[in-house]
Amino acid sequence: MLSMKMFFCGLLSFMFISCSAAAQDIPSLPVETQLDVQASAELPVDDIMTGDIVYADIALSKAASVYAFEALVEYNEDVLSYKGFESDFSDDNSLKIEMNDGGSLRIAASAQGEYALDKSKKLCTVTFAAKCDGKTKLTVKSVTAVFDDMTYMHSEPKATLEVNIKRPSSNKGGGSGGGGRPSGGIFAGGAVTSSAAPSAEKPVLPQENDAQDTDSNISAADFFDVDSEHWAFSDIKELVRLGVICGYEDGSFMPDRNVTRAEFTKLICAVCNFRENSAELYDFSDVKHGDWYFDPVRIMASHDIVNGSDGLFRPDDIISREDAAVIIKRSLDSCGATLSAVRENINFKDEADISDYAVWPIDVLYTAGLISGDDMKCFNPRYGLTRAEAAAMTARLNRFFGGAEDEVEN
Repeated sequence: MLSMKMFFCGLLSFMFISCSAAAQDIPSLPVETQLDVQASAELPVDDIMTGDIVYADIALSKAASVYAFEALVEYNEDVLSYKGFESDFSDDNSLKIEMNDGGSLRIAASAQGEYALDKSKKLCTVTFAAKCDGKTKLTVKSVTAVFDDMTYMHSEPKATLEVNIKRPSSNKGGGSGGGGRPSGGIFAGGAVTSSAAPSAEKPVLPQENDAQDTDSNISAADFFDVDSEHWAFSDIKELVRLGVICGYEDGSFMPDRNVTRAEFTKLICAVCNFRENSAELYDFSDVKHGDWYFDPVRIMASHDIVNGSDGLFRPDDIISREDAAVIIKRSLDSCGATLSAVRENINFKDEADISDYAVWPIDVLYTAGLISGDDMKCFNPRYGLTRAEAAAMTARLNRFFGGAEDEVEN
């Protein structure tokens, strides 16, 4: 075992030398640290279904300034497909090593020059794709880390992570989004098992008297505030043609106006063609007969896609971008839909701002091309969803259910 440790210490030292901006002073080989530092691993998201991304975090027991690391991970290639790994202290220009041999994965990375990670416990996140349902294991066999003072640690945690991958079910009431539902807020409420799955057919278009009083049926070409150069023009045009969304009596669409919970619920209900599950009905004290959103709210709530708290639905509250993503993912789950990845997942710059329950739905929908971030690589999870953004999300969902193919931008 000593020779194995020295081999990788030498490898990481070579990486350090190769990246060093001051090549004249070549450092000596690392020496073992006197700190009591061990390695561990965990699954930050354990609610996993076929096609989902599986994340495995490898961390240290104590925060330290890491310059480079190496880890050996074993997994079952019949169940999981290795996608890659990410580390905060390395980027596309850093030295990285990935050796994958029949489910025995060895990864290593080094920072550039004299740069080292600010004191942190987390070393990296290793990602896999869940190929099929069933139970499997991820085992972190060993971890070696070199610190900025050119000392190193070697740990053999043999940390085994149990991965339980579930098959998507048409009776699924909606994913918890990784980490469970929040105890309060707009998605609070007990779990409901839907006994009748809604169909995933083309949408049933709303009748004229279903439209909100302030809206009128205007052609997309007539909106004075949405010209053909607007980024969401084609999506808005598509939904107006289908009769799913409308403009306003003054000829505007108001693309930057925020969307309420009631409005977004109606949009998704129409596109997914949901039918009420009479076995599971919710009554909200602020959703009355005669309200334009009465039917879609009851239908969506009957399938546990939307919920309330304290007996209230709060239909006029602005819906956030992350909560809109959760509703779309729950809707797809209830339809029994299977999403395929069309692009690699990314870490948004504001990833830390995404609520635990929304991390998994956002990751899945992003890789499937149904949602995107902004030009600055931010998702803006707590921002209110705009009418233009709602139109884009809904149009992509409509195309997923049989419309024209959507070209996804990176």
